[in-house]
Amino acid sequence: MGWSRSLSQVLLIAILLVGMAWSRFALGAEMVPPNDRMLYTRMNAAKRVTVQRISGVPSDSCRPAFVTPSDTIACYPASYVVRAPKGEWVRDLLDLSARWSWMRGRSALSPEFAAAVGVHFRGDSLDADWILSFEPMSVLIRINGIPVASATIPTEHHAPLLNLVQASLQKDALVVAQRDLEEERHSAARHVDRSTYGGCDCWIEALFKSPYKRVAGPHDTTGCYAKPPVPTGTRRPIYPEFAKEALIQGTVILHALISADGTISNIRVFRGITGLNDAAVDAVRRWTFEPATKEGQPICTWIEVAVEFHLAE
Repeated sequence: MGWSRSLSQVLLIAILLVGMAWSRFALGAEMVPPNDRMLYTRMNAAKRVTVQRISGVPSDSCRPAFVTPSDTIACYPASYVVRAPKGEWVRDLLDLSARWSWMRGRSALSPEFAAAVGVHFRGDSLDADWILSFEPMSVLIRINGIPVASATIPTEHHAPLLNLVQASLQKDALVVAQRDLEEERHSAARHVDRSTYGGCDCWIEALFKSPYKRVAGPHDTTGCYAKPPVPTGTRRPIYPEFAKEALIQGTVILHALISADGTISNIRVFRGITGLNDAAVDAVRRWTFEPATKEGQPICTWIEVAVEFHLAE
């Protein structure tokens, strides 16, 4: 009797091990969270990548293996589908995704998760869906229709991710509205903990344009100085040729520290644009100011600077 029970236990363990191995084989190595670089390599090498505006809930009973292949993410109704933008768009999306903390299955998703945008990766041995929810901002990856990993997107990555999404779905009103909403949230919280800014608490809550133009009534809300800084010399940014050729344009927002001697002693890129940040920093670093004063003495001051790059029409 004891021998029979031992044999039964051994057989049961063997069946479980074979079942686990078969499940892993059937689902593929992608069952590990997507910070596995092999999955990213395969997704980046997909032969066709499409972006889809999801306009409804998926069918739980639907699996891509049993439906006619198409550009859309199988089982998700779409308002429209477009090819992913050319260039580095896919790589930028995957590189950003690789920086998130992923959990298996749907573990990281809120009950309010609602698919809004999907990216479909199709290759010879790959059928992967990257699915985004706006509110709350989170993402799900499905392989062959099965959820394998999910992540809650860090707040600091909301804006760059929405910029990527908007670049692929430029005319979608919901996507544009969500990006604008995120910019408003970002702007409202832009004056972060000033203790991290080199011990200088003085702050101007207004933008200095480049080339410099005094905006209406820059003011100090900290009670730090009696007289605001005044520019004595500014410099236009040099538009990088490669950025022009790539049609890169927009406004770079910098945080700049004006020292008590009127020079720029520190610059931080607050809201950057890849390809334009260095040119913006190089220009503003050469600006000079008559420093802010308090009780007749010069003091340091942080300001925001908007450096604009616009292609000639």
